Amino acid sequence: MSTLCRTRRLIMKYCGLEYSKTFHLDAALLCLMVPATVLYSLAAVSNAWFALPPHSFYGLWSVKFCDVLQTCQIIPALFSDEPEKPLFLL
Repeated sequence: MSTLCRTRRLIMKYCGLEYSKTFHLDAALLCLMVPATVLYSLAAVSNAWFALPPHSFYGLWSVKFCDVLQTCQIIPALFSDEPEKPLFLL
């Protein structure tokens, strides 16, 4: 059994679909794209959850670091670390 065939069966199993030779992989991938789109939309709308005022802002695509003098740097989120919990929340 080829890898593509095993992948197709696995995707259809998790989507709750039955296997048939005429089934197109596009339909199974669409089954996975709908929840992914919903989750991405929620993450894009909820950027306010990542704000740590007044010195930094953690967004989906970029991170803005500001020092005490309000000199700010914007870097891609890929190159930044996830913020740790502030001490007062421990």
